[in-house]
Amino acid sequence: PERTPMCWDQSERAGFTTGVPWLPLGQDSRMVNVAIEQQDSSSILMLYKKLIGLRKSHPTLVSGKLDELHVENNILRFRRIGGEEIEVILNMTHEEIFVQLPSAKVLIGTRIDRVGEIAGECKLHPGEGVILLLA
Repeated sequence: PERTPMCWDQSERAGFTTGVPWLPLGQDSRMVNVAIEQQDSSSILMLYKKLIGLRKSHPTLVSGKLDELHVENNILRFRRIGGEEIEVILNMTHEEIFVQLPSAKVLIGTRIDRVGEIAGECKLHPGEGVILLLA
């Protein structure tokens, strides 16, 4: 099914209920749940938490002017300009692609190994995204 109850832990009913849920649990509920994802620094849950923190610490991401929106070779790029200049680059393909990045610091990426990396020519993995603080 497309919808399942929220899986909180590895218990029989995934911490969702003590009763019988009206929707079936996902087959992977014992491996994909909040308790496990909180322990994995590269999980989607932790990425969301980091992205929320980034929005709180960089108001430009919330209220900065949208500038320079480009799509080329299935790479989406846009900038937000406020008290600082931030560029978001997303590889919308299923292939690795080399992109030329401006001189910048990676604030966050969908791959945990990107954080803090100084940008330049860069290989973006399939579906990868990076958020850059421009110098």
